[in-house]
Amino acid sequence: MAAAAVSRTCAAFLTYPHEVARTRMRQGTPRYRSFWPTLSLVFHEEGFRALYRGLCTQLVRQIPNSAIMLSTYEAVVYGLTRYYAEETEFYEAPDVVETGWEDKKNHA
Repeated sequence: MAAAAVSRTCAAFLTYPHEVARTRMRQGTPRYRSFWPTLSLVFHEEGFRALYRGLCTQLVRQIPNSAIMLSTYEAVVYGLTRYYAEETEFYEAPDVVETGWEDKKNHA
């Protein structure tokens, strides 16, 4: 769960300015028409902190979601592996791979 929290925090920190610019462009004002000019305008008028305003709220919402999703995925993979491991070789390769090359080499 800690890995999910760290990875989600890093991802949110890298992508949050995009979310800010996208939200501003959705407002429909003529000042915010495209991505890069919107990002530049927010940075120059409101500063660096404006690009990350609301990040804590986003993390409070997303970190538990990521942890639950990763834990659920791991539990499902573990359960399926245990269930199908007796009937099939879920992760293991067969002992002998028959390519036909050995037969030709032995008979030649």
